[in-house]
Amino acid sequence: MPYKKKIGLFTMPLGTNYGGIIQLVALQGFLTQNGYETVIIDRKYPVSVFKRLVKHFIEKNGIFDLKDIAYQKEIASEINGFKNKHFKAITRPLYTNTKLTKEVQEQNFDVIVVGSDQVWRIDYMHGIWKNAFLDFVKNTSTKKISYAASFGKEKWEFDEFSNEITAFLREFDAVSVREDSGVKICEEYLQLSTAQHVLDPTLLMGADFYYQISQTSANSKKNEIFAYILDVDAHAENIIKEAETSLQKTAYVIDDPKRINRHKKIKGYKKPGVEEWLKGFMEADFVVTDSFHGTIFSIIFNKPFITLANKKRGMTRFWSLLEKLELENRLVYRDRDFDRKLFFQKIDYTTVNNKIEVWRDFSKSFLINAIEN
Repeated sequence: MPYKKKIGLFTMPLGTNYGGIIQLVALQGFLTQNGYETVIIDRKYPVSVFKRLVKHFIEKNGIFDLKDIAYQKEIASEINGFKNKHFKAITRPLYTNTKLTKEVQEQNFDVIVVGSDQVWRIDYMHGIWKNAFLDFVKNTSTKKISYAASFGKEKWEFDEFSNEITAFLREFDAVSVREDSGVKICEEYLQLSTAQHVLDPTLLMGADFYYQISQTSANSKKNEIFAYILDVDAHAENIIKEAETSLQKTAYVIDDPKRINRHKKIKGYKKPGVEEWLKGFMEADFVVTDSFHGTIFSIIFNKPFITLANKKRGMTRFWSLLEKLELENRLVYRDRDFDRKLFFQKIDYTTVNNKIEVWRDFSKSFLINAIEN
């Protein structure tokens, strides 16, 4: 059966971020299930920017010297294997605007969808933010749609770009954002009153989808506390210890370079695969995380969890999701007293799942209607 339409998917440059990868797999999976051909547009940061980001990562984590950059491929091998297996179609790596524009013209897409993740957070896009507003699409017959695009912050901080972005968004056929604060930004700063608040792509798919794509993982950490922490600090360490003591269980901490490489054993280290990351949520008795997608997958697999407020990476996405599902009490702030009863307080997942289902139906309808109409 022939595909209905050919859709290009544009998101933040793909690295080893679990959430960024899995949201794209979910979006591609949903569109494929609905009869569309999808191709991921593999936009890379310019080489100079990439080198600067790698240097920053190395210096921040204090793991190894610049001479060890050669091991980056080895570190990412498990995750790259997942991407090679689950990305159904992807362009060649595109490091320049010229190559990006040419590739998109050659692909002759019917539709290009930008999103999700913090693709509209200008300070995260390192010089390619205009691409996130699809400035490279020259074919006027190609539909432009944003799905669950995120500004990352509650308040708009880029007034100097507002007029330019307003002009870009006027060329969009449909706009949706991931947070309710994004709707307000569109209305108040970008002269757009029609933006819709939709689900993150990962929530378009049910738990069965993720069980299927993680079944090859042999790792098993059943009946433990799963800790997925992006920014390890004393507060996070203390919460994990409190969870271990209260629940009388051992914490399995995944993807913490400072722990794993405490003795500078970088050679031979591989970042855990996406399958192992997913299984951490599936098989846990309790989850501690400061990650947005860590929070989402705790909810997808109906796990009791605590989310540590991560103000540095943006709080609006946490508020927007948890308030909608009436789970605000699961958010723990570093500067406030922590109620240890949360370790034992059950979550009414029947109610939560019903709320998600209503929101999911709306989000699916938005995307399909935007593509077809």
